[in-house]
Amino acid sequence: MRNGTVWHCEDNPRKNKAANIQSKLDVWRDQAAFPILKQTVLITVMKNHRHIAHLVDLLGELELDGVSALVIDDEADQASMNAKVNKREESTTYTRILDLRRALPSHTYVQYTATPQAPLLINKIDTLSPRFVELLEPGDDYVGGEEFFHHNKNLVLEISEEELPETWPDSEGPPPSLLRALRFFFLGAADQLLKGQPDRRSMMIHPSQERAIHKTYCNWVRHIKSSWVNVLSKPASVDGKELLKEFEHDFNEIQSTAPNVNSFDRLIPALSQAINICQIEEVNTRQQARTPQISWANSLFHILVGGAAIDRGYTVEELTVTYMPRPRGVGNADTIQQRARFFGYKRKYLGFCRVFLEPGVLQSFTNYVDHERDLRQRLADHVKSGKPMTEWKRLFYLSPDLSPTRASVLDLEYDRGNYDRKWFRQDYPASGGESFIQHNRSVLDFMLNGIEFTEFQGHKRRTTEQKHAFCHVSLEDLYRKLLVELTFGEPLDSQKFTGVLLQLERKLRSSKNAEASIILMSPDGKRRSREIDADLKIKKLFQGKNFDRRTGEVIYPGAESVREDDIVSLQVYRLDLTSSNKVIRDVPTFALWMPEGYGSPWYNQREQ
Repeated sequence: MRNGTVWHCEDNPRKNKAANIQSKLDVWRDQAAFPILKQTVLITVMKNHRHIAHLVDLLGELELDGVSALVIDDEADQASMNAKVNKREESTTYTRILDLRRALPSHTYVQYTATPQAPLLINKIDTLSPRFVELLEPGDDYVGGEEFFHHNKNLVLEISEEELPETWPDSEGPPPSLLRALRFFFLGAADQLLKGQPDRRSMMIHPSQERAIHKTYCNWVRHIKSSWVNVLSKPASVDGKELLKEFEHDFNEIQSTAPNVNSFDRLIPALSQAINICQIEEVNTRQQARTPQISWANSLFHILVGGAAIDRGYTVEELTVTYMPRPRGVGNADTIQQRARFFGYKRKYLGFCRVFLEPGVLQSFTNYVDHERDLRQRLADHVKSGKPMTEWKRLFYLSPDLSPTRASVLDLEYDRGNYDRKWFRQDYPASGGESFIQHNRSVLDFMLNGIEFTEFQGHKRRTTEQKHAFCHVSLEDLYRKLLVELTFGEPLDSQKFTGVLLQLERKLRSSKNAEASIILMSPDGKRRSREIDADLKIKKLFQGKNFDRRTGEVIYPGAESVREDDIVSLQVYRLDLTSSNKVIRDVPTFALWMPEGYGSPWYNQREQ
């Protein structure tokens, strides 16, 4: 190890640093140079278009032939993306990043983020679309969405709608949930004092984007601090007893999640001291000033009040209690996740943590955990396949109340769906031409070979075309042998059917023995006829109801009712498709019924 000489560091440099940096590069080229003189040049710049432009100018002054560079783009899903892609323009920071890459003749560009939705979903021809993915695993002491929203739900509390900033009147003073959050925080702080541990404790209050609301909450907290210190100085008074009773109520909850906490009687003398030394800070960027830096070493206990300034990328040291009455806004999944400053390496004091959330945000975080788990698994499976990211299918589970990322950076269309007590119908079975049709014929014949069918029950006066046959098979066989093998020439069919397969895949993980039915809509071997339009779309696949004109009795309930309600039912048609100028013969066509309990909302970006 060469202590102190390994790196030559520059922070937001300009052209006047070029000569100094060039000398470091020249040493690497000099084979006779002493190894101890060879320093790696480390340049850090704020992701601001002006700083990046200065760096590009500096690089233009250097001789970079044969020099390899590693560019690490932190929070790569945010300012780096082209926010004007839908206007066929380039946002300024994005343009400067392209300039930077052009200025480096040999480099690797690594994007780093905890919320990769935007980089994963931008157009594949974009220079910032990733070519490979590495999934990073946190250490054992890390706690994230799974721990808070699945395994330890009692650590997350809901702020009632009446107590949100837009509904709670300022004249009423602080809402009860804020008082409770403060009690949780100070109880944990007092326990730290008693244990004599030097670790600090912090609380974050994130009420709104509006600075006026930050000030209101900050004033409330300062008033509460002063009032509680005063009241606790007289614990035998009426007010003192009442306040201690409220603290004891919340202490009992802490004791259920942190059994190593000191007894409440021991905590009482430490409470007023913990409250008194707590540092309260309003954290805002005003005009063009930087976000205030917290003097963490000045106090063991801190309460931060703010909005966007303590959102993405901001570190709150030893955060235990989060109070966030802010609504989810437009519901971008990556934005919601970036507010989770309460995730981190805190397993050793997890029992003292509490997260207070607005109802919609709480539900969004819960939904995000499912989305993130599914997304990581799909990426991991793709990495194992060895295929490039250009072949990764952009399909994953995502709750309908969330969008993956902001629309301004995506220029590709997508489909969303959730087949639950619904039919999937193939609308364009002849699209793609004869090769697609022949492939589906072969796959279907292979599946049906050797299977015996039984007549589907119905009215005795049905016509021949209204008589069908069915059989039961395992859902896994239907999925593996037939459904995943089918090909669709029309993206509108393919995208939706892929969503169906995604839902079935999830069901099969938990229900290996699930059954399905195959229904032959033409069991007599005669092909039915359906009319198609100029785009090869079937005008009407399902035959409608048929009534006895005299009595009104239902003779045929309609093809839409030919299914088994509680299991997956696949209708199989062999159709002659006709239009004004042609006939396409023997086209396998499919409709799939998804029963209740199979629903899972998905997002599928259309292929380019």
